[in-house]
Amino acid sequence: MYKKIAQRYAKALAFLIKDKSDLIRTEAELKLFSKLYTQTLLCKLFENPSFETSNQKSIIKKMKFGKELVRCINVIIMNKRIKILKQLSEAYSGELNKNFKRAKALVTVSARLNSTEKIDTMIKGLEERLNKSIYYKISIDPSILGGIRIQLGNV
Repeated sequence: MYKKIAQRYAKALAFLIKDKSDLIRTEAELKLFSKLYTQTLLCKLFENPSFETSNQKSIIKKMKFGKELVRCINVIIMNKRIKILKQLSEAYSGELNKNFKRAKALVTVSARLNSTEKIDTMIKGLEERLNKSIYYKISIDPSILGGIRIQLGNV
């Protein structure tokens, strides 16, 4: 349920922002706020019914986020949907991935690498084949006998 609602907010937020650098900045700010919200006492504070929405909005204002993100979070607060924050962050990144023809990859290796040259070469080949810009994260899984596993998106 939260995922569909978050996707609507994400589309609206991406539609409001015109400049590419602002879109990317908003993505970083949204990820940061989502992380702060889930990993600190902020979630308990915001989900406490005795903590007034005006106080919640003033906290958001002090965080110095972009005006579009502040407006979006304020609407979420007013609609009592602050729990969708993590899903909103993911949906917004997904929206930008579609708009900018980019993809996220998870590269899994069996041991720590000295160099990422081979991975970079493989990623460049995938970028050319898929006509997308790919950004990746490397994880180590000792259960892999050897080689590299690349997972694009949810595939």
